[in-house]
Amino acid sequence: MELLYVGSGPISNFHVPALLEAGFIFKKVATTKNSDRCKKFCERYNLDKCYQKEGYKYAINHEKFDCAVIAVDTKVTPSVLEDLIKLRIPILVEKPLGWHPNQLKKIKDNYKELTDNILVAYNRRFYDGVNQVKDFIQNNKNGIIKLSIPDSIATMRQFLVNGCHMVDLLTYICSNLKIQYKKCVFDAGNNIRTLVAVAEGDNEWQILIDSKPMAPANFEISASTNKQVYKLKPIEILEVFDSMKIIDPSDDIPIRRYVPELKKKYIEEAKFKPGFLRQSKAFMKFCKSGEMSKGTATFNDAIKTLELCHYLLEGKNLSFEDYINL
Repeated sequence: MELLYVGSGPISNFHVPALLEAGFIFKKVATTKNSDRCKKFCERYNLDKCYQKEGYKYAINHEKFDCAVIAVDTKVTPSVLEDLIKLRIPILVEKPLGWHPNQLKKIKDNYKELTDNILVAYNRRFYDGVNQVKDFIQNNKNGIIKLSIPDSIATMRQFLVNGCHMVDLLTYICSNLKIQYKKCVFDAGNNIRTLVAVAEGDNEWQILIDSKPMAPANFEISASTNKQVYKLKPIEILEVFDSMKIIDPSDDIPIRRYVPELKKKYIEEAKFKPGFLRQSKAFMKFCKSGEMSKGTATFNDAIKTLELCHYLLEGKNLSFEDYINL
């Protein structure tokens, strides 16, 4: 399965080893024209054909390949995707695909069923821990989900490119979300000060969403019933609690304490960046047979996630042009 890889930025250092391990024949790499980074990237991985001077459009017109991966700057992703989608080949695209859902809807309108060939690289969907939480939610009712999205950068751009991971996971683990309340407060520089929301999902799950940029905290998802708590904090580590432990007062801590008792703990494998190898294997399966693996994100999923991100950010009136030039 010969692959054209478009991109050479930092995320590519995680994609390439996983794609090679999954069995892709990986010889053609291209980005924008005259990219020094592309040349160095090809040298690092001993890739034969590096279109460092000509750019990806030259590669499209002069090479043959069975599938493609796009991992370029979000600002140019929609235009690169439009150039490749016409070839009617399977494509894996780095999230979030664009800065505004209207960019993706335009591609959907123009190319219709060809968007079925597009998978989206939301790699955390492939975590074992995430899928255990998903199963727990689907098999229970009347629980509470808490989703925290702190970040070290407070910009809307950062929320869209990084926070989208968490928003996508929420739509993945709990279906049919209905936002009941939301508020996003911005400072004078369009940075996010505070974001909160309340939602409801299938089986009467109640959902609390918060984002406090710059807070010294990790991304977190927890799902609680009256019998168990499943907690991802950070997302790569799952802890399950099923009872409370009583700790009597001591000289060091002279108060009686009630502490959640850990039933099990699971840590994602990290030989490759978590989720990337399973994502690459799922892409290989899709390229060979057209079959979707559990966890695979589609083009429609990407639209849904970006729409929800924008809905949560409502309150700052930016134009479409402002967004696509973030």
